[in-house]
Amino acid sequence: MPTQRQILSKQKKIAKYKAALARERREHGWYHDGQGLRYVIAEYYAEIEDFKGALIYFRWFKKNFPDDVGYPNFHLIWTRTLFEQKKFKLAKLKAIETALSNLYLIPTILGVEVEDVGLNEHSNVVGLEYVKEVEKDIEYLISVDFFEWLLDVYGSPEYQEIVSKYIRLSMELDNLKDTDERSLKIKEISALEDSLVLPS
Repeated sequence: MPTQRQILSKQKKIAKYKAALARERREHGWYHDGQGLRYVIAEYYAEIEDFKGALIYFRWFKKNFPDDVGYPNFHLIWTRTLFEQKKFKLAKLKAIETALSNLYLIPTILGVEVEDVGLNEHSNVVGLEYVKEVEKDIEYLISVDFFEWLLDVYGSPEYQEIVSKYIRLSMELDNLKDTDERSLKIKEISALEDSLVLPS
């Protein structure tokens, strides 16, 4: 549990970073956010366990950064937020989206042994090494209740089927040379990912 001092400190930083983003929007007419403040704000909400505030923030984020792919930890924070606000169907969608952003994150959290499936890694956040680097940093997110719920989601047919399909399609893509065939496979993967996007 965060202390009152920690809560006040994070609340001040949240307000400061929100003001910085608002100023950027006023001055330029759009958000650049090269510092990644939009991600840090979500982390601060989670660290002080203000999941009501986090939910409001994520709604704002989705509206203002609709094409932002985020990163695995960010999706996990979003999942925990939805879980804490008892939006379990949406939380399950977000958990599966988290899994597709990094295949190893959720099983590692749950203590399931994982091996590298051998996909071409297009980003430094999608591999097993990334999970090893951030594992300690996300321990605060995993409450007992959230762990048990996440374990149920992980074992569900929906989770396993979507993740298996994603791995299969990605492996097929890695083995394709023809540009047209690759384009079709990428569309299949995109359709699968889009099926997990939360409704506005």
